[in-house]
Amino acid sequence: MRWPEFIAVIKAQQGEEGDFSGLDWNEKCEILRSNPVTVMRMFEKRVDALMTDLILSPAQPIGPVEDYLFRVEFQARGSPHIHMVVWIEDAPGVQDPEDCPDVIEFIDRYITCQMPDEKADPELHKIVSEVQIHSRNHSKTCRKGNVSCRFGFPRLPMDKTIIASAPWNDDEDAGGNKKGGEKAKDANDVQEKECGTKDSKKSKKSKKFVGKKQREAKEKLKPVRDFLMDANASFEDLSDLLEKCKMTHDEYQESVKALTSGMVVMMKREPKDCWVNGYNPDLLRA
Repeated sequence: MRWPEFIAVIKAQQGEEGDFSGLDWNEKCEILRSNPVTVMRMFEKRVDALMTDLILSPAQPIGPVEDYLFRVEFQARGSPHIHMVVWIEDAPGVQDPEDCPDVIEFIDRYITCQMPDEKADPELHKIVSEVQIHSRNHSKTCRKGNVSCRFGFPRLPMDKTIIASAPWNDDEDAGGNKKGGEKAKDANDVQEKECGTKDSKKSKKSKKFVGKKQREAKEKLKPVRDFLMDANASFEDLSDLLEKCKMTHDEYQESVKALTSGMVVMMKREPKDCWVNGYNPDLLRA
């Protein structure tokens, strides 16, 4: 817990003062749960300060903010957290995932997945190590829904940030057919029913096609994930990793894109950073 003052304030309200840094995780969680009102009030003040003094300040650490929306959630241990969406002025949009350099530059300007150098920036290295590293052991929450990790760790490394999109998400349907065709006219009930039947069959065919392609891609990427899961494995860069997996860059990119539904941002990430969650250095220090 990076906010020791929460514990100190609650204990002071309970008539106790001293150094509580030696308490273990469970003891600190119990203290937080004992006074949710104080926790929430202090948390609210921190969020207000984060927005007013940093995000909305002239410093503009993530650009000029047009609007924002967030909601507060409480974890089982009693501590609140927020999920926030921020709209940035003149932020570029994706028209073609294969050709959107302005979007890539915008993402790379504000977000990184790189583990900071411990000697060059010990403070940031410590914070990232404490709050931005996903555990190799995975938690019960990770495996919710009978998956190995619903958060996608270890994340697949990339030489550069891309907007990944399966080829059938663009100009072809999932059955490999070119998009097109007229819509059924609303005035003709018979045509609507027939169209509905055809669409249903086409949808089933599409799902089957996508499922097959994604299973194939997952199988091709299995050696990569196995290497990333191995704590004793080492590789200089993505090229070294792919060489050990006997896979070309093109095959790798193809398989990565095949696993996506819609458009997905794949951050620039070295293999050694596959357990690091993306972050903004300025916001993380706050």
